[in-house]
Parts: sequence; C-alpha cells; structure tokens
Amino acid sequence: MEKTPSQKTLKVISIIDIVAGGLCALLALLVIVGGLAGTGSPEIDTETGATLVAAGIVLLIAGILDLIVGILGLRAAKDNQKIMPVWVFAIISLIINVVSFIVSVVKGGAGQNTFSQICSIVIAALIFWVANNVKKEAGK
Repeated sequence: MEKTPSQKTLKVISIIDIVAGGLCALLALLVIVGGLAGTGSPEIDTETGATLVAAGIVLLIAGILDLIVGILGLRAAKDNQKIMPVWVFAIISLIINVVSFIVSVVKGGAGQNTFSQICSIVIAALIFWVANNVKKEAGK
C-alpha cells in the first residue's frame, strides 16, 4: 500500500520528535542528578537543589511524552488506522507546551529558553496537524 504524503511527513516529524524527546530526557536526568548532587554541597542551598530536581522531573515527563508521541507517530505512519493515539497525545503535548510557554512568559522567564519552547510548540503543532490530516484520510 502506498503511503500518503501526510504519512511520510508524519514519519519524518516523528523521528525528529523521538530524537528531541531522547535529548530532553537525557538533559532532564542530568538536571536531576545535578540538583541532587548540589543539595549536598555548601555552594548550593537546599531550595535551589530542590528546584533543580523539580525542573528536571518536569523536563523528564516532557521528554517521555515526546518519545511516546514520536513512537506512536512512527506506528501510525505505517498504518493510518492507528492514528487516534497519536492525535490524542499530540493534543496533550501541544496544550502542555503552550501552557508551559505562557507560564514562563508570565513569570518573566522568557528569553532564557524561549527558543526551545517555541520549537517544542511548533513540533507539537506540526504533529497534531499532520495527524489530523492522516485521520481524515483514514476516514476516522
């Protein structure tokens, strides 16, 4: 069976999302380890270490979510009848990324990681858009 252009696009974006999710999860583990190691050092107070660990956990959840979306996207790129989980997780990912960006801007954190947050929003939006196209093509 010939793949549609939307399925081919979904495959490429899903691979990008898997790589990004893996890097995000790896970075999260480094932040968590740094926060835990920092709490024992005299240069970093306990509150800063706990903040790093909390940020690392949130980053780890985001990375795992990206991995899930990417893996499900690859599966749906092969069989368009399996698009619904990708579509649902893409919506969840998009909402989480937009809310995270808004919270960051409201707290005055815009500029520090704005580029990566915008990239995350764009990737989540692309996956949702392409998944929506595949869903329409599959007749769901």
